[in-house]
Amino acid sequence: MSISDTEPGNGGGSNFLCAVRLVETKREGNTVYARTMRRGEKDTGKGIRFDAGGRLVIEMVIDWRDVDEYHNPVGLGDYRPIANTVWAWRQFATERLDFFFFLFALARRTDAAHSLWTSAIRARDTAREGQGSVSARQAHFAALAAAEMSIIALGRCYRMVDGLVEKFSPALSVPDGVAETRDAVKAMRDAFEHIDERAEGKVKINEL
Repeated sequence: MSISDTEPGNGGGSNFLCAVRLVETKREGNTVYARTMRRGEKDTGKGIRFDAGGRLVIEMVIDWRDVDEYHNPVGLGDYRPIANTVWAWRQFATERLDFFFFLFALARRTDAAHSLWTSAIRARDTAREGQGSVSARQAHFAALAAAEMSIIALGRCYRMVDGLVEKFSPALSVPDGVAETRDAVKAMRDAFEHIDERAEGKVKINEL
């Protein structure tokens, strides 16, 4: 079963939000009762049948972990895109809009950083296969460019994580992985941001 956003003014794009699996729970006359499958529950593949004129009553629970795993395949580095899950969650949730917009922006930027990093890795691998050819050199340049933009985007993500905790979730703490790598990411991000000034001799590496 698919779930769609029926609100007007969605830009005319696809209304599809997510797919859920239903299982039958009981029957009362021509009424069939069903519910969404629970997380980890074994799927028997059995469908739900009811006669013409019958009624289907659904008890629905959306688990965002299932939406995330079903619709967002794992990519390079075991990363799973998150913007789609955040966007789908917003169609059901009633949290503050400022919180959602901030979180959605962070999710999109994080996905973008990973996409650029993936491009950098693939371009690097292509360069290694070229064995010193001009195309290999071009691939190296492409890998460096993608890595540069990936680190710049990632650096912004780190700042946004700090802002998310500070503005919306002061009771939470910044994840250990972010706290432990913040300085290294900032150093790389600053180095890439000042590449033009370094080329002109205006900034020394040890000043960053």
